[in-house]
Amino acid sequence: MATMSHHHKRHWDPSLAIGDQAIDHQHQELFDSIFFLDRALESLDPSTELEKVLSFLEHYVADHFLEEEALMQKHRFEGYSEHKREHDIYRKKVSDIRDHFQTSRPLAHTVFAIRRLIDDMVAHVCEIDVKIAHLSGAKLPLEESRL
Repeated sequence: MATMSHHHKRHWDPSLAIGDQAIDHQHQELFDSIFFLDRALESLDPSTELEKVLSFLEHYVADHFLEEEALMQKHRFEGYSEHKREHDIYRKKVSDIRDHFQTSRPLAHTVFAIRRLIDDMVAHVCEIDVKIAHLSGAKLPLEESRL
């Protein structure tokens, strides 16, 4: 599974685009979720704000992953099984975080788990998802920067 290291980006940039407008937009939203998590910590009502971040992640691992998986299946992408396995791990982690959040564990534990998950998913975009860029058929302006 992809893990965050010092060379990963914290902000979206076009070199990470795969050429599918919907998927790229969803990736941008994932990067933005770092900001929303930080904002939740500064809020007077962090539970409400964390709920929004967690709801976003639940939709992301459901809808976004299905779109990516459909694109990979459509093009018979060789790395589909590994890619889907990572998606399934993220789906389980989001479900576990939801369970912890609803059982009134300390918010700090939930925040830490969400941040680690987002960092891992951003690393997944940077290291794994860029490998499916050729599937969309788009010519990307910064394609050579991934080599």
